[in-house]
Formats: sequence, C-alpha cells, structure tokens
Amino acid sequence: MRNAFFILTLFFGTCFFLMKLHEGNSLAVAGAPVTQHADGTWRKDEFTFRVLQDFAVEARVLSTARYSADIAARLCPVDLALGWGAMAKPDIIRHFSVHQSGRWYYWQCNDDLPIPQREVEISSANMHLIPSTAELDGKLKSISRGQMIRFSGKLVEVTMENGWRWTSSTTREDVGQGSCEVIYVEKLDIIPETEATHPGVPALRVSQPLRVSH
Repeated sequence: MRNAFFILTLFFGTCFFLMKLHEGNSLAVAGAPVTQHADGTWRKDEFTFRVLQDFAVEARVLSTARYSADIAARLCPVDLALGWGAMAKPDIIRHFSVHQSGRWYYWQCNDDLPIPQREVEISSANMHLIPSTAELDGKLKSISRGQMIRFSGKLVEVTMENGWRWTSSTTREDVGQGSCEVIYVEKLDIIPETEATHPGVPALRVSQPLRVSH
C-alpha cells in the first residue's frame, strides 16, 4: 500500500511539474521582451521593427489565410484580403471570387466587371497583420470572410540580422510584388454592418520622411 501511495504521489507530482513547465514556456513566448531604441525602432526576439507610416482602415474581409511554415509566420500568422470603397459593398463583391496563397491574394470576376479594373486594384489589398498583443492575435484568428473590421497601427519594415527583410508598401496606388501592407496592429474592432461607413481609401499618414525601395 505504501508503495502504491508513493507511486501515485510521484505520478501526480510529475504531472503538476510538467503542467507548470508548459505554462511557464507559454508565458515566456507570449511575453517576449521588447527592446525600444532611441531612433524609434524596436526589437522583439530576433526581429527589428522600423515604423514607416501610421495606418488606419475600415474594410470588408474578402478572404482570410493562416500561415505557419514561413519565417514571417513567427510574427504574422494571419493575412487578410480586404476591400474598401466599392470593394466593401455586397452588391459589388458578389461578382468576385477571392482566394489567398503564398502571401498573395487573387481575385476573379465571375461575369462582367461591375467596376473598372483599376478601381478593384486600388480598393482592395492583401495585408500582413502583425498583432501587438496576445489578445489581438486571438481576435485576428477569429475574423471571418464577409465581416467588416476597423483597425489601426503602423506600417513597418521588419528585418533580421541574417539579411531577411519584410517591407510594407506605403501607397495604395501600387500592384504586384511589394504592394502588400505589413502592419503592426495596435487596435482592432469587428464592427456591425449597420455601423460601417465604407470609406473610400485607407488613412495613410507619414510619421517621418522616408523613401522606401522594394
């Protein structure tokens, strides 16, 4: 009986230790230290962030994609394909099929274009969203196609010491390679359809003079 009691005590003690060890590791990842530098850059884990512009948008979610295999997934597990202006209106977007792959988004019109192609290009985008907190990470992962969202943060350039670089677009006039936004998200709300304002363009405000090459 004494041996059985000892074995049970050892078993439950080991389980408790492993539970605490796992809990400690999880908290260490979630609370990774952030080092702020005087020049406005900051470092988190092996990544260095540099602010390019302030950013805010209200938009409709046209598609969502999860990523886990690339380097960027350590920061940004979710990309959203978003539409604003005409591309946020249900009677317009019902004509389109949208999907995402490889950090890109693709659209196809199922019949005649209801708006000019150029308007589609400058009224929609694939955005790489880096959550600034664990709460925002959970909220981003809960977002579904068709929802209206409003968020704000910083367009950023992210680098590593090995030369890896991820630079946000800073204009809504571009298309193709380098045209996606990389956003450090500081605030995010999922908004009811009745509160949506369907603004015409995301708000880009230069926080410092900067020229960016892609």
